[in-house]
Amino acid sequence: MKKVLVSLALFALLLTACSGGAGEVVVVTTMSEPVTPASEPTAIPPTAIPAATPTETPDLRVIDASPRSVILTRQELPPEGRFYLIDESPTRNSEMISGWGTNEGALYLDQSGRVDGWEVTYARGTATTRVPEFLWFNAVVYKTTDGPIVTERVLGRCSEDWIELESPSLDETTTVLCVWREMQPNGKNLVSYMLDLSHRNFKIQMWVRGYEDSFDLEWLLTVAQIQLDKLFLLPLTDGVTYTP
Repeated sequence: MKKVLVSLALFALLLTACSGGAGEVVVVTTMSEPVTPASEPTAIPPTAIPAATPTETPDLRVIDASPRSVILTRQELPPEGRFYLIDESPTRNSEMISGWGTNEGALYLDQSGRVDGWEVTYARGTATTRVPEFLWFNAVVYKTTDGPIVTERVLGRCSEDWIELESPSLDETTTVLCVWREMQPNGKNLVSYMLDLSHRNFKIQMWVRGYEDSFDLEWLLTVAQIQLDKLFLLPLTDGVTYTP
C-alpha cells in the first residue's frame, strides 16, 4: 500500500512540472476504506418540570349563633303537615358530664369543643297528608369546625339496632342517614329515619317517625334542604362568642 501512495505522489509532481508554471496543484487523495460521516446527535428534549400546585388555605370560619336560633320554626316547615310545637329544651354541657361521668364527659367536651345544644319536637296536625307523625331536631354548636368530626368519631354514625343507608348528597354538608323499623301488633312497620347534617361548626340531627306507608323519605330530605338553606344564610366569623 505504501508503494502505491508513493507512485501516485510522484505522478502528481510530474504533472506539475509539465504544466510549465505555477498552475493548479492537483492533490490526489487515496482512502483505503470509505468513511461514513458521523450522524447528527439526537436532540433530547428538556424534561418538563410540573408547576407547583398552590395549596388552598382551608376556610375554618364558623357560625356564631345559638343552636335554638338555627332550628326551623313551625312557620318555616312545609305547611301541608300543619306541624305544631310539643316540646323543646336545651342540652347543656352539664348534661354530658352527668350522663357520661365526670372524666369521660369532660374529656369529650374538651376534645369536641362543644358549646351548647337544643332540642325541638314537632307533631303533625293532620292525618290526611303523607307526612311523619313527629319531627325532632337536635342542634349542637361547637367552637371549631372539628367539633362535628370528633363527635362522630366518639358516638359513631348510627345507634344500635339502626341500619345505615346511603347518605344523600347535599351541598357543603356531610350527611349520615340511618333507619329503624319495628313490626307493630297491627301488622304495620313503625319506621324512624335519622338524618345527621354536619356543616362547619354545627351538627343538626333530624328524626322523623311514622308508619311506613304514611310518609316518604323524600319529605325528610326536602325539610333537610330547607334547614340547610337557613344555616347557609348565617354570617361566618373567626370565632364563637355565643355562650348559653
